[in-house]
Amino acid sequence: MYQPAPYADPELYRPTYPPLTVRSLLGVLTVYLGLLTLLSQSLVLALAALTCFFVATR
Repeated sequence: MYQPAPYADPELYRPTYPPLTVRSLLGVLTVYLGLLTLLSQSLVLALAALTCFFVATR
């Protein structure tokens, strides 16, 4: 009779992701806006990226 291995429980090996918070989203947005600022050299995007950065690190 087939006995599955005890470690074959899928619950144990489900990847755990860090909780998605506003701060982590702002961090991603900061990086994205920063890259856009470098590419387009826009002052408005630079201010938006700095604002996101300050709010995320507050």
